[in-house]
Order: sequence, then C-alpha cells, then structure tokens
Amino acid sequence: MGIIQCSDYDCKVLIRPQTTKSGRETQIQQGCHCGEHLIHISCEVRATVYTWKGGKYFIQDGVHNHNSPPINIHLNPDKEAQFDEIVLNHPNVGPSGLQLGIPTLTGPGKSVKDLSHALHNCGRVIYQRSETRKKFTPHDPTIFFSSIKQFAEDHPYFIKTSRLGLENIICMQTPFMAFQALFGDNELKEDTACGMVVDAAHSFWEDKS
Repeated sequence: MGIIQCSDYDCKVLIRPQTTKSGRETQIQQGCHCGEHLIHISCEVRATVYTWKGGKYFIQDGVHNHNSPPINIHLNPDKEAQFDEIVLNHPNVGPSGLQLGIPTLTGPGKSVKDLSHALHNCGRVIYQRSETRKKFTPHDPTIFFSSIKQFAEDHPYFIKTSRLGLENIICMQTPFMAFQALFGDNELKEDTACGMVVDAAHSFWEDKS
C-alpha cells in the first residue's frame, strides 16, 4: 500500500492509503490542505504467510522505502466534538465536501482534515459522519411498527399472529418453516427444545423498540 504524502516535501502530511485502487485515487484527487498535490508512493514489500498443521510462518520480502503511515485512526473527545459541530451545522454536506472544506461565498471553508490525520481517509469521514447523525437523531419508537406494518402488507402469509400492548409479540412463520417443524426428518429426542434459528434479518431488528 505504501503512503500518500504531499508533493511539497516541506509539508508533513502523511496519509494512510485505502486498500482499494478507487479509494486511493479518490484520496489523491482531493489534494493536500496546503494547496499542493498528493502523491502515492507505492510499497514493493510482499508478505507471505505459510500455514501448516503446526502453526503459521510469516515472511516479509523487501524493504520499506517510505515513511510510516500515521497510527492515529481515532478522534479524541475534543476533536470528535468539533467534528460533530461541523456535521450538525452543515447536515447537507457529504463526506467529500467535509474533506474539501465547507462551501462558503468566498470558496471552501474549514476542512475536517484539519482536525486529525485520521480524517484524511474518506472512509473514516463516512463512518464518523454516520455515527454523528445516529447520535443526534431523535429516537422514534414508531419506526419499527410502521416497518412491520409494511412488511405484513408485502408478505401477508408470513406473520401468523401478533399481540401489541405492554408486551409486544409478533409470531412469524413461512410455509417452509412450518413444514420443517412438523414434517422434518430430524428425530426428536427427550428434552428437545424445538425451534429454528435464522440469521438473515439482523438489520430489520436493529431498532429494539
């Protein structure tokens, strides 16, 4: 991967490259906050891991010909608060705009890249902006019920019964699940706890209300 650095060698900006070619190209196109271009110094070092029954063997072939990438990939509380303020004051500015600088009448304003080297990585800005919006978005407990109502309309034979009140219970079962439970080939043993485990709806149940 190597390192991304400013074309002005007096500038001390060092950026950890993204792992994909398109990601690195996006980083370079944004330019340095000092106004100069960014360049990618690739690394020719190759790492090989051999695995066998007794463990693993790591071999590094080559010598690094570049500076070490920054290790600070997290924001401290003060920088995080400043980032939150910028995002909340400019909710319609996307990650690229936050890096290039908040648009003003006289041109780009403050860039989040000035807060931390970690924010030179566009992927990190995307993540941090998403976390800020989640943190300050008011919680609406009706979202789940409107979602399940729409789900029931789209899949009329999936929800078998429901009870809403102090305790909210919704029973779901597809014909395939019913067949497996009633006519499956699995032999029932003494003290068997019957049921079915699925793992395809985690995001749907993300709102625990």
